Amino acid sequence: MRKNYLLYYLSVIVFLTYSCVRPNITPAYLIFCSEDFKDSVCVDVSNFNELHDTDYDAEELEILRQQTFPDVHVSINGHATGYWPLPCTIPVLPNYELINNIRIIPCVRIASNTLTTVQYHFLNPIEQNIFLEKEEKRKISSLKFDYRKEISIPFLETFVQSTDFSSLDTIHGAELELSVKDNKHCGTIILNDQQPYFNIATPYFFLTGQSVRQFWEISYMSKGGEMTAYLNFQNTVTGALIQDMVVFPDSRGVWKKGYIDITETIYLASGTASRLSVRLGIRGLRNASSQNADFHFESIKIITM
Repeated sequence: MRKNYLLYYLSVIVFLTYSCVRPNITPAYLIFCSEDFKDSVCVDVSNFNELHDTDYDAEELEILRQQTFPDVHVSINGHATGYWPLPCTIPVLPNYELINNIRIIPCVRIASNTLTTVQYHFLNPIEQNIFLEKEEKRKISSLKFDYRKEISIPFLETFVQSTDFSSLDTIHGAELELSVKDNKHCGTIILNDQQPYFNIATPYFFLTGQSVRQFWEISYMSKGGEMTAYLNFQNTVTGALIQDMVVFPDSRGVWKKGYIDITETIYLASGTASRLSVRLGIRGLRNASSQNADFHFESIKIITM
């Protein structure tokens, strides 16, 4: 009996000893630099035409290549670490004895009442298999993302030789003209006290109502005024319907890119129809405190998947 008690107490002591040992949670670190996610660096379009059965020219491919991503989403071994503003150093808990799978996808900030960070799902994620050591700081660089095969681009405006946008008010509204600004081909609108606003739109074209994701992307620069991007629907039931999407404030002479998620708007407007007739519109207004205002558009596109 005494022997059994002794074994019991020894078992309890061993259990308590090992249960108090803390697990090793020493992290490793993944380092990402902003330069690897900047304009014309991280997107590869060298095989875009072959992969998507398109015939975009050099200017159009350059527009598709130009992305500057402010954030990155990283997963390790299937576990998401979350969204990280660039540049960043991300602590991770890898398996130090086995190879680790790192999944990387760039992110954009959707223009709305508040900026919402989302993964840019139109690009294929990059996956790397790496070994990591405790407290190691591993820089992840030389990233090249390519577009998913499933994407399509139903509208692409480069403002190189012509434009699909025209003024809806040719009497009082300012016209859009082609120009070169900061070595970029642009559509340009100048507002003054005689023409304090503009309202431009494309012809109607069709968008599918069943796409998983649809973004409207605008590369722009403004000074002295703000603008509103809107969609103009046309169908036999409701006739013409205008839906304001987002207001872009004065960028104060800095080039910016706006991402508008139009997925739900197109889906609801199309109803039971498989596609919807729509045109893109932009209204602009000169600030009362500004004598003049100018707006420049480098590119405008719709991308769907």
